[in-house]
Parts: sequence; C-alpha cells; structure tokens
Amino acid sequence: MKYIKCLSVIIFFIVSLPSWGCSDALSDKKQMILELEGIKHIFQMQYAPMQWKKEQFAWELEDEIETAKQKVLSFDEVTIQDFHGIVKKIFASLRDFHVNVSFFTTESAYLPIQIRGAEGRYFIVHVDKKQLSPQLFPIKPGDEILYFDDKPIAQAMEDFQIQEFGDNKGKTQKTKSEIMFTHRQAGRGHQIPQGPVIIQVKHQGVEGVKSYQLTWAYTPEKIIQDLPLSNKKQANYNLGKKSNKKNFKEILRSLDKPWMTPYYKPSLNHIFEPSESHKEENDPKEEENESPFILGAKKSMLPPLGRIWWKNEKKYWNAYIFETPERRLVGYLRIPHYVDYLGESVKELAEIIQLFEERTDALVIDQLNNPGGLIFYMYSIASLLSNQALTTPRHHIKLTHADVFNALECIPALEDVSDDLEAEFLFGRHYGGYPVSYQFCQCWLHYCRFIQEEWTQGKTFTDAIHLLGVDAVNPHPAAFTKPILLLINELDFSCGDFFPAILQDNQRVTTMGVQTAGAGGFVTFTPLKSRFSIGGFNITGSIAERADKSYIENAGVIPDVHYEISASDYQNHFFSFKEAILNELCKIIK
Repeated sequence: MKYIKCLSVIIFFIVSLPSWGCSDALSDKKQMILELEGIKHIFQMQYAPMQWKKEQFAWELEDEIETAKQKVLSFDEVTIQDFHGIVKKIFASLRDFHVNVSFFTTESAYLPIQIRGAEGRYFIVHVDKKQLSPQLFPIKPGDEILYFDDKPIAQAMEDFQIQEFGDNKGKTQKTKSEIMFTHRQAGRGHQIPQGPVIIQVKHQGVEGVKSYQLTWAYTPEKIIQDLPLSNKKQANYNLGKKSNKKNFKEILRSLDKPWMTPYYKPSLNHIFEPSESHKEENDPKEEENESPFILGAKKSMLPPLGRIWWKNEKKYWNAYIFETPERRLVGYLRIPHYVDYLGESVKELAEIIQLFEERTDALVIDQLNNPGGLIFYMYSIASLLSNQALTTPRHHIKLTHADVFNALECIPALEDVSDDLEAEFLFGRHYGGYPVSYQFCQCWLHYCRFIQEEWTQGKTFTDAIHLLGVDAVNPHPAAFTKPILLLINELDFSCGDFFPAILQDNQRVTTMGVQTAGAGGFVTFTPLKSRFSIGGFNITGSIAERADKSYIENAGVIPDVHYEISASDYQNHFFSFKEAILNELCKIIK
C-alpha cells in the first residue's frame, strides 16, 4: 500500500482555493476583489518565472491585480462576462503560453474554415467539406481572403489579437490568434459572435473577387451566469477531487505534470483515453477531414517530400521513406504531440527507426504545430535518435509545503528499491515509454532528497536540478545514428520546445524553421471555487535552463536554418518549403 500511496503523490498535486465565505450582503464587486486576491496569492505561492517576468517585461503581480480591481470598481454594474475579461487580461499580461484561465461556460461559435497569414496576406488553409458544400461554396485552400464583414481581414485579425493578447505581438501570438479567429469559446474568455458574416475571397486562377455569406455555428450559454448574488448557491467546482477507486495505471497517469499548451488540452480526450484513441486514429473518414493546421494533427501540412518507397501502415505514426532528387533515401517522421500515457507507440516507433537506420541516409522529423505533452514520453522518443546519452535541461522549481510533503512520502518507497525488478514492481516496465530501472529510481530518490534539502535551507525557489533527477537520456538499442533535420515553428510548445532544445544542445540535429513558442517549464492546474464561474487556471511551476544556462521561457529554440512560410507556400502546396528542406538535406548528407 505504501507504494501506491507514494505513487499517488509523487509529482501531481492540485491545490484548491478555499471557498471564500461571505454574506449575501456583500456586493458582487467586493466578492470579485476577494477572488482577485485569491488568484494573486496562488501566483505568489506557485508561479516559478515571477522574477524572470519582472526582469524581461517589468511585470509586477501587484500592479496587474490592482489594475484589475480598479477596472471592477469602474463599472456601474459589472457582469460576469466583464469580470472574465478582466481576469483574462491578468493572465495575458504574463506572456506565458502555459498560463491560461478557464471558465465554466458553454457558449461558443465557429466557422467551418481556417485562416493563416503570411507576408501581410491571409489565406484559407482548410475547409470542413461536411459543413461547407463545395458545390454551394467553392472555397478552397489557397484562396485569399480579403475582407471579413466590413473590415479588411488584416485589420480584423489585428483587432482580435489585441483582444486576446493585448500588446503582446509576437509570431506565436499572431498564429494562435489566427487559430482562434474562427473557433471561439467563452470558456477561454472569447467574445462570442452570432449570425451571418460576409467574407470576400479571391479564388486562385480566377479574376475578380467573390463574396460569400457564412453563418457562425453558435452554441448558446446553458448555464445562467448573472443570477443575483443572494440567489447564488455555493458552487463546488473542486476539480481536484480524486476518486478512491483509481487503479494502479490510473495513478501512474497522474505522476507527470503536463508539458503542453492548455489551448490544446481540451481536444485531447481521445488521446488521454488509450482505449478510445485507436478508434479515432483508425477512422479514415475522420483523418481525411482533419485539418493538418490544428495543433497536434497526425498528418502534416507538408506534401510528400519525394517519391515514396515505403510507408508505415500501422496505427500510430505517419512515417515513410522517400527518394531525393539526388537519389538518396531519407526517412520522414511526423511527431504531432508527446501524449501517450502507456507508451504503446514507442515500440512501433523503435521498429520504424530501426528500418530508417538500415535503409536511409538521413531523417526529417516534422514537429510543426506540436503542443507538447508528457516529459518521459518525449524522453523515450529522444532516446531513439542518438547513440550517445543526451543531457537534459535543469529546472528551478517553485516549492510549496505540498511538494515537500510529496517528496517525503516518496523517499521510503524509493529507498526500498534494490534492483530493476523492484523498480518495475513500483512503476511497471515502462513509464510513458521510458524504460524503468534501478537507476531510474535512484534519480527520482535524489530529486526527492534535493527537494527536502532545499526546503530545509529555507528556499522556496530551488537551485537548478534535472527534473525528477534524470540528468541524461540514455540511448535506445535501436537508436538512429545518421543526420537529422528537425522542422520547428512558432506553434511548438513546452515539450515541443524541450525536444529541439535537448537535441540542439547535444549537437544531434540541424533545426529548421522559425523560433519555437518558448513555454519553458512544467504546468500545474489550480481549480477554483468561484461565484463567477472561473473554473481554474494553469500555472507554470518551474523555469528551465539549457546547457548554456539560458532560459527556454519566452526564448524558445532558435533554428539553425531559418525558414518562414510564405504566401507562395499557402497557394502552392508548400512547394517552396519542400524545396528548402531538400536543399538542406543535400548539405547534411555526407
């Protein structure tokens, strides 16, 4: 039983705010201010990059909370929607892609098209044909959109980006705004449109401009939001409550803090449940209609890079071997995300990598639009890409009493492990695909003792340590040893930042694309008991440093070879991007 007790507290701990008691006589404004104070307290206790944000952006928590309070007081009558907007601005001010607030609200709206921009122009990149008939709406990927209602599309996009991110105008903010522009959710604090919208489109190869009326697919609010305070019952939104019926495998799932952008997590239900994921992944109709531009899409937006000689037909990986114009065989591997709790896909990947090692001269890894995932699953993939141990980043961790308590609970069980067999009894043979061993447990034991010692010394912000004590990822027996070209972009978050950082720091790959998002730490979720339908928020619990001691947060990974997607790419099936990849392959293949 002590093993299971240890496992249940090793790394994932959810903090729930107390239910702030107040009489019905308290005004909504006073209650809102109390909730703002509660949010401030959680950030003071748990937010690791606090000092970094002060140094980089002159950000001050006290100032942001005070501004929010004054905004609440400035309203004659403040609505719940007003309060959501105020709270959202606090989170946007952090410039942190892990930090995100969610609300208990059902209102949403979307259009069956997706839009992306390049060189000041905007293009339709995906059309949901099930909801937008090609016979009635001959809109195709590559068509340029000029106006959205009465606004030039560039102005409409800029206005939406300011609404979402304030004055944060980086490339990642821009592209995320493009993703959300036609997919709005009140649960993320979006303002929800309704009714018809007129778009003006310039079709490829057709003279003139055509107009189309689309209608927002609107889902109304099903939860009454603006009840008088005296009628509100104390809502129990404690998402941290855990079932006593969790089995051993379910407990294992809770060990890793998530390493992904929260903008992706709501769409991960089928991936988090392995029994359902197979059905989703094997449905050819769903795959055909899936947009390659969404975060975590199994199929990339890239066309085949050459004549295909072999293609993986199994269920997990989009992978193939192609021939370059120079008649060299090269492998292609798409890594859409780093989510597989049971690590079942690692075995299939090892077989693919072994085939690549035997038959190819190089490997292209497509990590574009990768939202992140689980750190040990990412380590297991990295282990297949080098025959040398790969050093990992170190983290400064914001400690709480809970972290120390968890570490102390784990130490006795980890100390009892004396060989590989006992290690496997504790964790199973693999942990997210990463092999479990006596050495693995020793790393974890070192980490727990480190947490205890840091706290004993009075530190709530630790010195740098490798996460869970794993300072190096050892090579898999089937590791790939030949040149690798790793494609990255501004929509690579968290594990999507760490994967290229590790491989670049170990001089194992050539990275190509644009700078990654820069979400540089692990994430914890804090549920709230709120009178104003705040569900909770994600908060960054560590800040990681690379081999040269530079932070990943806000900096991301700068590619060795810069390539930015062009307007021509969107209109010509990414031909220019493909040619640039092939040219770079010529340089790295000896």
